[in-house]
Amino acid sequence: MNLLSQEAFKKLQVPPKHLKPSLPFYGVTPGYTLPLGQVELPVIFGSRDNFWTEKVVFDVEEVPLPYNAILGRPTLARFMMATHYAYLTVKMPGPAGPISVLAEIGNAVSCAEQLYSALASALAEVEGHPGGPGPSSSKS
Repeated sequence: MNLLSQEAFKKLQVPPKHLKPSLPFYGVTPGYTLPLGQVELPVIFGSRDNFWTEKVVFDVEEVPLPYNAILGRPTLARFMMATHYAYLTVKMPGPAGPISVLAEIGNAVSCAEQLYSALASALAEVEGHPGGPGPSSSKS
């Protein structure tokens, strides 16, 4: 599954009439998420001299994620990407040699902080602790 945030969809200025009906999906939020629809967009990696383009179908959703888009494993496989999480890099073959896509560490840290903050808030809400999760005071 490939996800595209509603905010990124708006910034791309794709007319909403291009959205096709989509099915609910599970695993991103508690319960299920009903996307606004699906849209097929070209995804390009590389530079002007060495690039690879594929059309990818995205589910457009209004779930607040710290990312603009998430590519699923089938899409990573279609691009034949090799990921290296420690270096925040993906590599794939290109017509003129390997294509490397480097992440910016500042953006990665910011996304992780937003994600963990949202998870902590959700956990606090579920546990009924409005101030956030803290040490448990249960006695045996």
